[in-house]
Amino acid sequence: MTDIAIVIPARGGSIGVPRKNLRPFGGQPLLAWSIEAAKAVSNARVIVSTDDDEIALLAKRLGADVDERPSWLAEPDVPVDDVVAHVAAGIDPQPSVIVTVQPTAPFVTAVDIEKAVQILLRSAADTVVAVTPDKHLRWRRTDDGRVIPQYESRVNRQWLPDEYRETGAVTACRRSLVTETGTRFGTNVALVVIPPERALDIDTSADFRLGQALLATRKIAIRTIGSSSTGLGHVYRCLSLAHDLVGHDVVFHIDKSEHLAEQLIRGDNYPLQVHTSQTELTQALAESAPDLIINDALNTDVDLGRALSDVAPVVTFEDEGPGAMYAELVVNALLPDPDGGPDSALRPGRVLRGMEYIVLRDEFVTAPRYRFEAQVGRVLITFGGVDESNLTIRSVAALEDVLAPGQADVDVVVGPGYAHREDLEAKLARAKNTYRLVRQTRSMSEFMRQADLCITSGGRTVFEAASLGVPVVSIAQNSREMSHRVGQIGLGVLTTGRKAADVSDDELRSLLRRAIEDRSWRDQAHVKSLECNLLGGRARVRAELSRLLTSST
Repeated sequence: MTDIAIVIPARGGSIGVPRKNLRPFGGQPLLAWSIEAAKAVSNARVIVSTDDDEIALLAKRLGADVDERPSWLAEPDVPVDDVVAHVAAGIDPQPSVIVTVQPTAPFVTAVDIEKAVQILLRSAADTVVAVTPDKHLRWRRTDDGRVIPQYESRVNRQWLPDEYRETGAVTACRRSLVTETGTRFGTNVALVVIPPERALDIDTSADFRLGQALLATRKIAIRTIGSSSTGLGHVYRCLSLAHDLVGHDVVFHIDKSEHLAEQLIRGDNYPLQVHTSQTELTQALAESAPDLIINDALNTDVDLGRALSDVAPVVTFEDEGPGAMYAELVVNALLPDPDGGPDSALRPGRVLRGMEYIVLRDEFVTAPRYRFEAQVGRVLITFGGVDESNLTIRSVAALEDVLAPGQADVDVVVGPGYAHREDLEAKLARAKNTYRLVRQTRSMSEFMRQADLCITSGGRTVFEAASLGVPVVSIAQNSREMSHRVGQIGLGVLTTGRKAADVSDDELRSLLRRAIEDRSWRDQAHVKSLECNLLGGRARVRAELSRLLTSST
């Protein structure tokens, strides 16, 4: 990079916030942020222009040169161009480029400054000015007092022409422009675009408060899964956590094979990176340097667990892989018994166990509770996003044998990975009760709270239904779901005790018959579920994440 002079104009008589440039911000004076960013620029001389002895002392202590500004240049109405021209006239040796960095722009980085200089040197521009995207429907007032629009037609903001707001944070120009004309702005101006979160110019007390909030922002990487083989519970949980982390920068990471997860994440418009290997994943994480990694992808091996923990503290969920030992925190909401779960080998104090750490989606947190009915008039059948064992059709068949014609209305909800829809539709066409088939809903809580009985698998759906007080019959899809032991954790859930492949059709019919006919069991299940207060689990997990994020400061 060519020779550069970076001028930071910092007078002592700020009006909006008295002594603004010396006010503490994020543990150091506001001015220190700009000086540190400028000093990180290669081959650059950093000069603070000030009329204030205390500012001058701080600048020197931080390694910057000081240009003593005369009093006639320290008035509030003096243009910055005049200040920079005064500095430029006294620089020896003369630089090729002069950059102005405002002391009130604490989030500007050395990369931003260097990018502005590179644009200047690689173009015919006289000046490069920092801007940030700022598209809005704008109005202005005319000389006669009327208010008129400054747009041609009303459209959503994303369809408006690109507009930018000058931040003032960085202005780069050729030294000859300043010395010959006294201004930093030539006729040919180029832009360096800075993201809004780095474009804050602190001028008021409100700006200080906003800046402090931005300082608390952390970078969070979420690795998750969602496919026809793993289901969608993991990605739904991660999306719920991401919603709670709204004050932070969240980026999702998935393997290229996780097509269903990709569909859901993109549908919620979260930033997403798709990787072809674990090596590519860890390289991307190392480059982005997150403050926290949420790993909800099952069976982490030792190499990946170690690699993730080398990048940032890791929080992992229901991870049975040996790599979980490297996690800062393990959340095993579905594995409440430490003697029987994979977390038994982990160090004490790093594991949160039990259903009190269930993460429910937003719709369940806000949904009204189920009101108990003496008779089963509506049933819900739902086996998640995939239903690998096709328990949906088995449950429909068993329910048809148990229910009398017209006894109940049945909602059948299948997910995006369900592969037997044609067979299911043919089965429902011959049914003697009224069935409603729904594919991939984001309103599952409405179906649940209207049901007098929910028939589902052994995963998170059990807890979603129970959180609303709905009696549940659970049929485990596989051995992993059997380890959840949802029938033994105080919810009153009725289970087969074995995975689906080991349960006969006669046993399934018997189980459903009891659930429908045994009012006492349903009443007890309803009461027990509500007493467990599952709604607090998400807040507990959020508090643990906040603790880890706070400790990363």
